[in-house]
Amino acid sequence: MNLNLGNHWKGQFFTPYNVCKMMSQMTVENADMRIEEQGYISICDPACGAGATLIAAANNLKKSKYNFQNHALFVGQDVDRVVAQMCYIQLSLLGCAGYICVGNTITNPLTGQVLFPRENEGKEIWYMPMFQSDVWQWRKMIHLLRNMGGTVTTEKTVEKGRFYMFFDFEKKEDNHGTYGKKQAEPAV
Repeated sequence: MNLNLGNHWKGQFFTPYNVCKMMSQMTVENADMRIEEQGYISICDPACGAGATLIAAANNLKKSKYNFQNHALFVGQDVDRVVAQMCYIQLSLLGCAGYICVGNTITNPLTGQVLFPRENEGKEIWYMPMFQSDVWQWRKMIHLLRNMGGTVTTEKTVEKGRFYMFFDFEKKEDNHGTYGKKQAEPAV
C-alpha cells in the first residue's frame, strides 16, 4: 500500500503477510481434527487478491500431521483477473490443490459443492494442477457415488509423499547456498 499499488476503485487493499498469517492460524486451528472427521478441509478466500491469506494457510498447514496437498482444498475468488491469476500461479507453485475463480464475489459468487464448482456466465475457473491428482479425483468420484445413492464404506487416502514443483520445504538452505547437498571442496 505504501507503493500506491492498491486500487480503491476495485477495492484492492493489500493485507500485510503477518496479518494473513495470524488469520490463517485462527482459521486452521483444528485442522487435524476436521481432516480426521471429513477426510479433507476446504479453505476459501472470497477476495483472494494475489493469495497472501491462502499462502499463509498453506504454510500453516505444513505443521499438520497430514499432507496439505492431499487434505486441503484451496478456493479463491477475485474480481480482478490479473491478481486472481497471480494467486493461481503462486498456489500452483506451492503444490496446493484447488481452484481460483475470476469473478465478482458479491454479484456472482461461487456456487455448487466445493469439489464441483459451477462456472456461471461472467466468471471463469482456473483449476490448479494438484486438484487433478488421484487423491482428489477419487474424492470427487466418492462424492458422486454417495449422491447417486451408492454405498461407499470408507474413504482411504494413501500418502505417496509430498509433491513440490520447484522446491522442497523439507530441505533447509545451508551456509553454502545449496539445499541438502554439500558442494565439492576445492582441491588443495
